[in-house]
Amino acid sequence: MIERLIERLRAAGCVFAEDEAALLTEAAAGDAAALDELVERRVAGHPIEYLVGWAMFAGSGSPLPTACSSRGTAPNCSPLPPANYSTVDRRCSTCAVAPVRSA
Repeated sequence: MIERLIERLRAAGCVFAEDEAALLTEAAAGDAAALDELVERRVAGHPIEYLVGWAMFAGSGSPLPTACSSRGTAPNCSPLPPANYSTVDRRCSTCAVAPVRSA
C-alpha cells in the first residue's frame, strides 16, 4: 500500500514522496477514506503543510497561520508592527511572518 502511495506522489512531482506518504498516512490516522482524500488533494497540488496542518519551521513543527495572521493581524494585536519594525516573510509556502526590529 505505502509503495503505491509513494509511486503516485512521485508521479505527481512530489520530490520527498516517501516523507509525504508517511505524513499523509499519519494525518489520516487509519481512515482509508481520509487518506484517499488527502492523497487526491496533494496530487492536485495542495501544499503538504496545509493537508497535515503543520509545517517544519526552525527545527520544530509549527501550526499553520490562521486567516487572522494572513491579514497581518491577530486578536489583541496591532494590525501593523511598530514604526521601528519591519515584517519579514520567509517565503517557504507556510506564510510564516515575523516582526523584525529595525536598526
